[in-house]
Amino acid sequence: METKTLKQITYLSLCGGLILFVLFSASLATSIGNMKRVTIAEAQTRAKLNWKIDQIKMGSSSDITGWAFYPGESIKVYGTHVLLKDSESEQFYQIPTKMVIRADLNKQYPSSHDYSSGGFFARVKMSQLKAPPSHYKLYLSYTTNDRRTIVVKTNLRLPNAGSEK
Repeated sequence: METKTLKQITYLSLCGGLILFVLFSASLATSIGNMKRVTIAEAQTRAKLNWKIDQIKMGSSSDITGWAFYPGESIKVYGTHVLLKDSESEQFYQIPTKMVIRADLNKQYPSSHDYSSGGFFARVKMSQLKAPPSHYKLYLSYTTNDRRTIVVKTNLRLPNAGSEK
């Protein structure tokens, strides 16, 4: 009887774990691409943040890739977000941003600090934009390990659908 009970517990545990995994995956899949309105103080263009937007790819969604890091600080807390600023309403929108490991950053910027977690990928669905893509200015929000937030104006705009920067 104990063997049968142990098998049932194992089976139920595996089923429960599978259900939790599926629910977590579904929530992650639906959150990517959903932007939210945020309040941002004036952009700090003088901050010594190193960053680059590698690519902006437009289609039914806008995919933005690049990297950012604070010189002299290993990335312990990931806090990079891509922001869009509507040039008409002046409202900021935060795009869900995922970390991408970029080993090339440590080679390009040799240091005792680890910048490899500085890569990012952001996606926003075009259907969420209330204005044409070119009305949105691109900003980066970066949170340092001591929780200071640096907002940088990139001087880039989203290109029109079907194009790439």
